[in-house]
Amino acid sequence: AVAKEGIRVHGESGALLRLCGCLLLFGNPSDTNTEAALRYLHRAHALMPSDSDLLYELAVAYRFVSKAKQSTHYYSLFLEKAPRGHRKLPLAFYCKGDQE
Repeated sequence: AVAKEGIRVHGESGALLRLCGCLLLFGNPSDTNTEAALRYLHRAHALMPSDSDLLYELAVAYRFVSKAKQSTHYYSLFLEKAPRGHRKLPLAFYCKGDQE
């Protein structure tokens, strides 16, 4: 409810959608809503398709809900788009390899 209200008041921005998705997925366990979280993250991705951190969060979100194929896809995209030296590169290589 808070996420919807925030978007209604502030408009649909990639950063706000990303925040809402992460809060719904990784925030308070009693408020977890994976379907809504993934919808918010995908809407954010549509607005910010080259944001490497968002690609990483999508990969982690799919890993969180045990969807290895989708998770591996987003880890691969992250590895393609992340800048050299990104702090999450080693973990992304490990997680991607762990699922293949």
